[in-house]
Amino acid sequence: MMDNKITKSLSKLSEPIGSSSNEDGAALLIARLSSQFGDLDLNQLHQSLRGKYSPSNSIAKNNIAGDEEFHQNDTEDLVASSEESSLAEPTPEELAAWQAQQFRRGKETLLRQKEGTMAPIQKRRLALRHKNPQTTSSIWDDGDWEELSALPDLQGQSSLFFGLEGTHESKNSKDDPEDAVFVGVAPLLLTLATSPKGDPELLGTAWNRLYSSMEKDGLSFFNLCHEICNYDGPTLMILSVVPSKSKMVASDATIASQSAITSIGFFTTTTWQESPEYYGNYSDHDRAFLFAMDEQHNRVEFFNMQKPNVERGGSRGGFMYCHPSTKSFKRLRGKSCPSGTSEKGINFYERTDGAVYGIGIGGKPSQPRLHLTETLEECRCLTYDSSRTLQDGNLFLDKPAFESSLYYFDVDSIEVWGVGGKAWIRHALEAREQARAIAASNLEQRRRIYDKTQMLDDFRNGLYSTTTKSEATGSYFDHVLCTSDHCDT
Repeated sequence: MMDNKITKSLSKLSEPIGSSSNEDGAALLIARLSSQFGDLDLNQLHQSLRGKYSPSNSIAKNNIAGDEEFHQNDTEDLVASSEESSLAEPTPEELAAWQAQQFRRGKETLLRQKEGTMAPIQKRRLALRHKNPQTTSSIWDDGDWEELSALPDLQGQSSLFFGLEGTHESKNSKDDPEDAVFVGVAPLLLTLATSPKGDPELLGTAWNRLYSSMEKDGLSFFNLCHEICNYDGPTLMILSVVPSKSKMVASDATIASQSAITSIGFFTTTTWQESPEYYGNYSDHDRAFLFAMDEQHNRVEFFNMQKPNVERGGSRGGFMYCHPSTKSFKRLRGKSCPSGTSEKGINFYERTDGAVYGIGIGGKPSQPRLHLTETLEECRCLTYDSSRTLQDGNLFLDKPAFESSLYYFDVDSIEVWGVGGKAWIRHALEAREQARAIAASNLEQRRRIYDKTQMLDDFRNGLYSTTTKSEATGSYFDHVLCTSDHCDT
């Protein structure tokens, strides 16, 4: 096929030298060779053809030989040289290598274009896959090898729920599989991090502890919000809870026999924010789920986020919020003020929502599926989700004491971990510090504006005036006004 096209192009070169057809033939030949071998340099051949078939050369060569004989010989020489040159038809191996190279270049270009339209969380997941491809580890279980996903790494940090985490290496696994022991990785942590119902891609990486109620943070809702808000990365919150005695409906004897403690939690890739409104969306790369852990039986139950379905009552909004009482009001400016407030509207606030204070997961603002109060007492976890955002089910598993307390509970301890690998954790911590710096700057700016406004009110109210009415100097502010109006005092 390629020989026929080149022969047709060369046939045009056999026409009288200097004709437009001859020049078109040369250009056509170069174009076809370029389309077949785009990575080759054809400039030298192009210059050679233009030199050989230019009108000036034709005059000189016509003086030596006849036109027809020259054209015929020159065409034969060109065909012979083309067969001997590097422009000869490639071998099947060379053609296959060239096609593979072109395919690889096209794939890289398409990937770059696709990455330009990705969400940030999707880019992070893709970078994590490229840097740390999913690996598996083997563990000897019941006389057979079981393949596990990549193991989590708590980087030596202690955990209330999983103990002190060290390296995840096996001893004597090569010599004797029955003696294989994994050091520092609790079985419950393995189940949580490697289950396909969760998010093993993010949980099977390095972890960093953001908050622990047993450490310096203490059991405080506001300290919890301070540590998790604006952390731009996936987080895992684990709660140790007990039935709320103030909500018990059973007798004291029954309460004593039903005393129980259990662990529940929440995982999300959405950044925590202080807001009275739900946020977070369902997508293939955004994940969120509630979970319950049974340490005695090494069992973890997952209650995943569901695809929104408006026809069955699903919510169009988000699935989580963090709503402290200190952020429940919105300052209004330029509106009339009710009695008892500042006449300039500085102290006039209005409720912006109907959400209950605290942290809410799923459900609706007035009745979340999981609700943590600001006191961390009389919290509640329902067995159903009115918004159809998360799967229904009892997070307290087989603990009847929580049924007696109408699913109200008190928090005994809390841990929050940042997951997703060291690079993602480092980025998330930097984003949190940057957000804190911006908030501090805005607060200082508002304080300065308020101080100036308060000073103006103090001047108007005569705070800096003389204490005796007999003195006629008046306040400093009045003195300035009179001076500006050329008044004598």
